[in-house]
Amino acid sequence: MKFLARALLGVSLLLAFAGCGLSVWGWMENKVSTNATAEPVVMDLAKLEAGEKVVNNHIKLGEHHALYDSSIYSFKTKKKGKVEPGGNVKVDYTFYPIVSSTNPDMKELDKLKAKFGSLDKVPIEIDFPVPAHFVVLVKTKRFKKIDDIPLDFVRAENSIRGLVINEISSLTREEKQLIKDDFPKIDFNKIVILEDGRSPSSSETSIGAMVAGGCCCFAGLIGVVGGIVLLVLSWTRSSAE
Repeated sequence: MKFLARALLGVSLLLAFAGCGLSVWGWMENKVSTNATAEPVVMDLAKLEAGEKVVNNHIKLGEHHALYDSSIYSFKTKKKGKVEPGGNVKVDYTFYPIVSSTNPDMKELDKLKAKFGSLDKVPIEIDFPVPAHFVVLVKTKRFKKIDDIPLDFVRAENSIRGLVINEISSLTREEKQLIKDDFPKIDFNKIVILEDGRSPSSSETSIGAMVAGGCCCFAGLIGVVGGIVLLVLSWTRSSAE
């Protein structure tokens, strides 16, 4: 009976934890997808930089400039403390800022391009103007390892589509500090986090996940109670013998 009780407890705990995880995922998907349409809404990045609010979480932005040189990334390591990873280390996700062509700081870069022909020809002693006015921070999983992340200070891109995830995801303290090192004047309250390529889940999917997760969690808790009862009965029987 003890073996049966322990097996029931183990399976029930796993079921309860899995159910809780599924419910949380469904709740987060429902929260971020409630204000999102199936098809992305085209928005003007320059207007976002000027203060326009995001009213639909599923958006598409047109031509923009990606500041890959200011990318930060997350990776797993078994070592403690600060680690300098190699280029082949797998990346969980990457953040990088994007700015519009009309961003005030981009005009300064255009002056350098006009003067020297390209940014690659700018003398090393001349500092690049840092765009301090970016408001859109892209989160992407396109780059599988560190060497895949571009090193360009700025690269023109045609478009990007994704889901605004501010409601369910935020930057860690370390991520904020790394970004602030490059952009001292940044106001994180104005930053829009756009997850590249992500689409909203349907209400049926998110609500179904919450309901299924709740049922699994409830069944798991019932199983835990049953396992505890069986354990108590087995101990009582052993003591009587």
